[in-house]
Amino acid sequence: MFKIWCTKWVLVLTAMYTMQASAQKLSGKSLHFDGHNDFVQAPHYDALNTGNGDFTYEARIRASARQIHAYPAIVSDRNKSTENGVIVFLVPGEEAWTMGKPWININGKNYPCGECRILTNASVYALAVVRRQDTIKFYINGVLQQSRNVLPGTGKITTTGDVQIGHDQANPSMTYFRGDIAEVRIWNVARTTEEIAAFYNKTIDGNTPGLTGYWRLDEGAGQTVYNSAQNNSSAGTLGASVLLQSDDPLWAKSATVIKK
Repeated sequence: MFKIWCTKWVLVLTAMYTMQASAQKLSGKSLHFDGHNDFVQAPHYDALNTGNGDFTYEARIRASARQIHAYPAIVSDRNKSTENGVIVFLVPGEEAWTMGKPWININGKNYPCGECRILTNASVYALAVVRRQDTIKFYINGVLQQSRNVLPGTGKITTTGDVQIGHDQANPSMTYFRGDIAEVRIWNVARTTEEIAAFYNKTIDGNTPGLTGYWRLDEGAGQTVYNSAQNNSSAGTLGASVLLQSDDPLWAKSATVIKK
């Protein structure tokens, strides 16, 4: 009887350990943004200036259903005085066709994804927004949601803005994001539908052609987040500096992280 009892406990403990190990494989530490004043900042680099050319912005997010601000930003490189550049953000407002859905703003002009699903529900989503010539495409979890045209004459990007994650310096008081963000990728090429589907839940090699910025946000500790894109040393900081401050997001376990 004692032997059977011990055997059962061994099996239970083994099962518990296996479940815990599996959970650790699925989720590491990423950054949690409080929605009040948290952000990550990395310095501007020349490859952000795509002119009238193609680009792709990607991130994995877990957005709280209780956003505090009107336009929580996922990633932005807009110039704070001219609004030139790009911001990818959510609008958790009251209008049903846009509530909790992703938008992109190019040089001050908004392009919502009215056909996208709601992302402000504390679930993990991989979002990609692609510009190919005069067309914007929105993808969620590797699946195309909507294509729409860009207005002529509004798309030339010559930004000098820094990269901000979880905030937009061109609209500083209304864009703090509440939730988790990881795997932020900026490209100066239009990623194809097949490429996005193949890599939305996988890490990317830093030397992949067209990848200009890649902040995995999986360091798990410290004040620095590293840019994994080849030939780009623009590491970012939690908040405005390497010092511990109130505008630092916190490291926390999150399923937004992709294990290597």
